[in-house]
Formats: sequence, C-alpha cells, structure tokens
Amino acid sequence: MTDHWMPGPQKSGVIWLTGLIIPTHQLGVDECVERILFSFLSTINKQ
Repeated sequence: MTDHWMPGPQKSGVIWLTGLIIPTHQLGVDECVERILFSFLSTINKQ
C-alpha cells in the first residue's frame, strides 16, 4: 500500500518498514518481527 508514495531511495526503506509494521502487527509478534527482519535485510541487500 505504501509503494506508490515512497519519496526516494534513502527514505523508502524506513517508510516501507514503518508501513509494514502497521498491517503485520495484527498477525502476531512472531510473524511481525519475522517480516520486519526480512524486509530490513532485503532493503540492505538492494543498496
């Protein structure tokens, strides 16, 4: 959902993670943390 309003490559990772925390928070702590870590690693690998 946050893909279309990402400003730039530097802030996109932070905004993407922030936007990801909100919907995944409903799934439970374990899955939420797992997705955040995966997204964080994916963001680092892209740079």
